Amino acid sequence: MAEKIGISLDKETLQLCDKYAAEHSRSRSEFIAAAIQKYVSDLELGKHKNFIVSELAGEIVNGSEAGVTKISKGLFRYAVEVEMIIMILSELANIPPEVMEEYRKEAIRNV
Repeated sequence: MAEKIGISLDKETLQLCDKYAAEHSRSRSEFIAAAIQKYVSDLELGKHKNFIVSELAGEIVNGSEAGVTKISKGLFRYAVEVEMIIMILSELANIPPEVMEEYRKEAIRNV
C-alpha cells in the first residue's frame, strides 16, 4: 500500500516531473517513485562498479591468456614444420651446414 508523504520541489523540477510523467503516461507519484528507484539502483551499482570492472577485466585476461597459449602452440607447430622443410631442401640441394647457418643469420637480420 502506498503511503502519502509531503515533499517540496522547486518549480523547474516539478515542471520536469510533470512533463516526463505525462509523456510516459504516469502519475506524478509513479514517476517520482520510479525516479527514486532508478537513483538508488545507480547508487548501488556505483558501490559495486569496481567489483564489476575487475571481474570483467579478469575474464578478459583469462580469455586473452587462453588465446595467446593457443596461438603460441600453433606457431610452434608451424615453426617445426618449416624447419623440417628447410632441412629436407638443404639436404636435397647439398647445402653444407655452415652455409645454412649463414643463411639463418642473414634471415634473422632481415626479419
